[in-house]
Amino acid sequence: MGLATLSIPRKRPTNLKGKAFADARNVAPPEPGCKSTGKVLLPQFKDTPEPLKRLLDYTQPSTSIFKDLIRVYNEHINRIGSLLPTTGTQLRYAQLWFFDTHNEIQNRLGAFMDTDSEEGVDGTIVGSLIRMLDANSAIAKAFRMARDWCHANATVNMAIMNRSRIILKRKTARDYVTMKEYYAYVIQYKKDQWTTLHRGGRLFQQYLVDAFTAIEEQRRSWTRNNQDTLRVDLYHNVVDAITRGDTNAAGLGKRIVLPISFTGGPRYMMQNYQDAMALCRAYGNPDLFITFTSNPKWPEITEMLAYIPGQRAHDRPEVGARVFKLKLTELLDDLTKNHVFGATRTVVYVIEFQKRGLPHAHILLWLEEYYRCKAATDIDDIISAELPSPTTDPIGYKVVSDYMLHGPCGKDNRAATCNIEGKCSKHFPKPFYAETVIDQDGYPIYRRRDDKVSVKKGNFTFDNKHVVPHNRYLLLKYQAHINIEWCNRSKAIKYYFKYLNKGPDRATIVIQENVQQGQGMTEQKVTVVDEIKNYLNCRYLAPCEVVWRIFSFDIHHSYLSVMKLNFHLQNQQPFDLNERHPPARTLTYAQIPEHYVWHDQEKKWKPRKQRKCIGRIVYSTPSAGERYFLRMLLNVVRAPQKFEHLMIVNDKICATFKEACFAYDLLNDNKEWTRAIQEASLWALGPQLRDLFVTILLFCDLTTEQIQNYCLMEIQDLLNTNGRALSEFTDMPQPNPALLTSVDNRRIREAQAFDMNKSRIQHQELYPQLNPEQRLIYEEVVDSVHNKKGQFHFVYGPGGTGKTFLYKTIISRLRSELKIVLAVASSGIASLLLPGGRTAHSRQILPVIPKGKRADIVQACINRSELWKHCKVSTLKRSMRVNEYDSDGTLDTRKQMFNQWVLAVGDGKVPARIKDGEDEPTWIEIPKTFLIPSSDSPIQQIVEETYPNFIQRQKDDAYLRERAILTPRNDGADAINAYMFDKLACQIITYHSTDEICKGSTETLDQHNLYPTKFLNTLNFQGMPPLFNIKKGTPNHAIKKCKPKPGPMQWHPPHYY
Repeated sequence: MGLATLSIPRKRPTNLKGKAFADARNVAPPEPGCKSTGKVLLPQFKDTPEPLKRLLDYTQPSTSIFKDLIRVYNEHINRIGSLLPTTGTQLRYAQLWFFDTHNEIQNRLGAFMDTDSEEGVDGTIVGSLIRMLDANSAIAKAFRMARDWCHANATVNMAIMNRSRIILKRKTARDYVTMKEYYAYVIQYKKDQWTTLHRGGRLFQQYLVDAFTAIEEQRRSWTRNNQDTLRVDLYHNVVDAITRGDTNAAGLGKRIVLPISFTGGPRYMMQNYQDAMALCRAYGNPDLFITFTSNPKWPEITEMLAYIPGQRAHDRPEVGARVFKLKLTELLDDLTKNHVFGATRTVVYVIEFQKRGLPHAHILLWLEEYYRCKAATDIDDIISAELPSPTTDPIGYKVVSDYMLHGPCGKDNRAATCNIEGKCSKHFPKPFYAETVIDQDGYPIYRRRDDKVSVKKGNFTFDNKHVVPHNRYLLLKYQAHINIEWCNRSKAIKYYFKYLNKGPDRATIVIQENVQQGQGMTEQKVTVVDEIKNYLNCRYLAPCEVVWRIFSFDIHHSYLSVMKLNFHLQNQQPFDLNERHPPARTLTYAQIPEHYVWHDQEKKWKPRKQRKCIGRIVYSTPSAGERYFLRMLLNVVRAPQKFEHLMIVNDKICATFKEACFAYDLLNDNKEWTRAIQEASLWALGPQLRDLFVTILLFCDLTTEQIQNYCLMEIQDLLNTNGRALSEFTDMPQPNPALLTSVDNRRIREAQAFDMNKSRIQHQELYPQLNPEQRLIYEEVVDSVHNKKGQFHFVYGPGGTGKTFLYKTIISRLRSELKIVLAVASSGIASLLLPGGRTAHSRQILPVIPKGKRADIVQACINRSELWKHCKVSTLKRSMRVNEYDSDGTLDTRKQMFNQWVLAVGDGKVPARIKDGEDEPTWIEIPKTFLIPSSDSPIQQIVEETYPNFIQRQKDDAYLRERAILTPRNDGADAINAYMFDKLACQIITYHSTDEICKGSTETLDQHNLYPTKFLNTLNFQGMPPLFNIKKGTPNHAIKKCKPKPGPMQWHPPHYY
């Protein structure tokens, strides 16, 4: 018949049209790197001989048993194994070609009896396959020839040499294809050639796995033989360091390194994780988390399967992988180019392959600021968790019913795979919700209205409680499971980014530490760690994954690009850019790639003209010593032109990089707490020092020495006031119980621990300021206490009517008379407003019920309590927030109208409107007379209206104290503060936070790798900014003291720096 040849074109199909698939049936996607000119010629496959051709015909029902057992037939006919049988054992594998061939069929059937799949093996089929191989297989003929020679030369001693290993040498100018390119060509369907491989079913899947295993073995062999180069790159910070051994010469010498260039390896995944963290540092939390799962019923897959009648999608994993890649590419174009959700900043995705599951992509999407969901109601515009109406939207109803229903599970189906201890791990079915809300942890609770829309599948009826969040447009276009989650405010950032670091599916994946501390502080124990072997252990490969890898499709993709910046110790780090280009002196090292491009040939930075890029400095572990501290400095110090500049802090030259980090307050240790106690000892008395010590125990992570029993007893009392106990601190000694029984009642002592004279003076200041409504309530409460009436009073009034002011006046009056007053509030913020206030869990007027429905909230209101019927309700109606009178005593009618309108809103008297899709009216219109006219710069307009002549009067304390701008959200306050901060012409002084992961909050051993300090410094939690900028003249609230008594915190009045 001869050898036919087939050329491999260099162009790969890139779209979903029919023509692309017509071309794809005849070509293979070549790996980048082949010769740019010319064509590589490969032999054409022969036709499949009988009886295998008939057995692989999917249209013959009689061959179904053979296809089910095809791997068993293949294993006992084609597997090699040892050529010499052990005495007394059954002949197996290649031995059957040499020994007792007169009874070969029976011997092969006997070999099947040792397996779990002997039932159904047909001796007739075995015999026909043996004859087919004898006639067509060169290997079978060689075995038979060797058998005949051995029988003719039985007295000759011989040895069998293993020459099965194939070594592929790479030439400078390639005139051959690589192993991966060859397999990428072989596994594709060719309409003018017989398709023996593609008809193999499970055996084809095994072939794919074996092929990729051979490809990876070649890569691992090169890796093992080039360890010296890989170790040098680690030691000199060319790539990310992961363990202490990466930067320790002794440990690195006893480590077989699997480099970051090894796709799918732990270092490769960690590098991608660090790149994603760099994007998160630059752009904040991602907005959308999208999971896109392949659909084996896509028409493109069905069309390809039709060329071999009777096949199913799992028989052809290479088709599913290629179609999914094309669909994924188009989805990314929809997200980033067609702007389905609005203009995007950046996107990251990873491909995951689960055991016996479909491939799916996890996508993180960052949107431009204008398109971000600012409120919970905005989420409804892009995400739905409801079944569409079957009458008004039958198409949407069908796709949601087909792809986006979860369950049945939980108590409805105990055998569901998502169940853990009888409950759904995804928390389905979800409760109904009238509107979308965001819970206290930043997770969205999507709208799921009880609209009676449902769909029945089998014996189970699904409704909105079972719908997975989705976007209708994407669902209709791609006809697949596409789960979309809003995640911009979620605190669980590591949950979303863990998919970027999962690695291949296996029992466990970890980079083992090989440098461990011995018994002494300086003693180290170094063990040999083989990362290649660890990577292989427990590795699981699925057919869909190996096809994806053979085709060289990306398993991780990131846009924008992240440039990794290496760094070196002194005499190795160039600073020529800062020396020759003054604008670069305003940037840190990690910010340089945003504005400059590195030209490798010229070895210099040049200004960036196009394309965006962000930089990150390669990671180094804390055990790297000075290199680790140098990296910290490069992340914060701007404009260093020499190494010495990094070590100058406040005009003081530090001896080491570590000392410079301490001077910049970049490192945390117990010294700051020691200094705090030493400073307080200059002025504080014994009780105050003990308060400070308890505060450090409560809010700081440190150890301490043995102290005296009496001091421990008082510390125990102070901890008890915060609902804690000294026994919770396991490294602290415990007080003597005998001492605890000899003291008086602790709570009475606490309640009376106030200054009577101070309370009397405070009462004299507050009482004259009470308005008539407040004074009436004051007199009733004080009279009830003096005459022991035991009344239960409830003061009702909208915000700003002076309730807290009234409470302070009553408390100061009673405490000035040595009476006990317990001031409690339902939240920490409210308790701060009361003298000696504490937080108590109790009913609220408008309670916050986590993930509770309207009925739950109403039921928890205070007026549903059994005590409510005993309350005497008093009402405050006059607003005290806006003074209705001018400085000359004349009434300002505009302010009076505003006060009246605010009270009317609080009383529900202002008419409300219903927004589309809502069940109740919740929107009111603000009168135009109370609004500031809109402009192109709303922040500037608000500031100029509230703070006229701010630049001239910024040092006028009275001017600043009588004005304030209130915002509903922190980001609005930050924007206004930043605008006004820029108005101050003084020099900026920046203080950085010292951030680290709490050791008790995670079980992750490599937490320094997953949550580097640079990333932690970008997290902006309420009350804890990552950095603090001040200027001379800036009003700042500074903590004077933080102690458990008389309240959770006491704040110093504003200071001006």
